[in-house]
Amino acid sequence: MEDIFEIYITINTRVVELGTCDAENVSIIVLLHTLSEKETGIVEVPTDEYCVWVYLPWSVEKKDVTSDSELLEVFMRYSEHKETKIMFEIEKMSYITVPLAASTSDILNPQPRFMTDLNEVDFSGFDETIFYANEDNDDVGENEHVGADELDDHIDLGVDFG
Repeated sequence: MEDIFEIYITINTRVVELGTCDAENVSIIVLLHTLSEKETGIVEVPTDEYCVWVYLPWSVEKKDVTSDSELLEVFMRYSEHKETKIMFEIEKMSYITVPLAASTSDILNPQPRFMTDLNEVDFSGFDETIFYANEDNDDVGENEHVGADELDDHIDLGVDFG
């Protein structure tokens, strides 16, 4: 006799009871379709992409389920452990769209820029001047690098390297 499992899904901190099924009549799309139908009342198959995990109570593990064969393996493992309730977690994948330039020649100014409400701040040359002293510092000449060798104070760590 085929094992019948109670299926629960956690989505957005809520637990949704999907019902019962056996390993022969389940797939990831069936889980997603059933969840979508229960949540929205719409009978259409969802077109968004989702991440699916399953909780393995005998090992306190949350396993990623990416294919129907992995899902079938989950059902077989639950059957081996005599577990009848399966808890899945499903999360809708979000996408961040980034416009792509056809080539680097299409970029008018490749230097990093920052837009404000009032005007545009230009950071070009920033990397060349960040570690150089300004004109107001009398100890270091213009465009001289400020490094550790310029400092008078030092700490003797008692270690002889030479």
